[in-house]
Amino acid sequence: MTYEVHLRETKPQPAAAVRDRAAWADLGPFIGGPLAEVFKVAGEQGARFAGPAYGIYHNAEAAETELDMEIGMPVDEPIEPAGRVIATTIPGGLAATTVHAGGYEGIGPAYRALGEWVQEHGHETAGPPREIYVVGPDQGHDPGALRTEIVWPVR
Repeated sequence: MTYEVHLRETKPQPAAAVRDRAAWADLGPFIGGPLAEVFKVAGEQGARFAGPAYGIYHNAEAAETELDMEIGMPVDEPIEPAGRVIATTIPGGLAATTVHAGGYEGIGPAYRALGEWVQEHGHETAGPPREIYVVGPDQGHDPGALRTEIVWPVR
């Protein structure tokens, strides 16, 4: 698959999220739990979602067995923290982006394409990458219909 990479300026966005650790092999089943917590807390507080679910991979480049992840939803206004759900901000700034079509097991080449593009164009990464689940499995689509935007901050 060929990946088209774009450079764009992103804006900071309030979010409700859970930050936790999970084994790489358990990411799929893991993500649903934190999202359910976010939906519950946001619903109880009357928060409105301002976009699709996201995941920030805080140690994606490390060789650790567990991934330090933030799973959440952008919201229109900050929430009050409750339980494991925190009020946070999705960082803004310059980012290289691409869209992966299909299941998550095949997303590796999209990350490689982004990394190569960043180097070839004289940039360097400036923070952890995030995935935006534009079309996710929760929307009842087969894996081929999934769309994941990868956003990697750069300078």
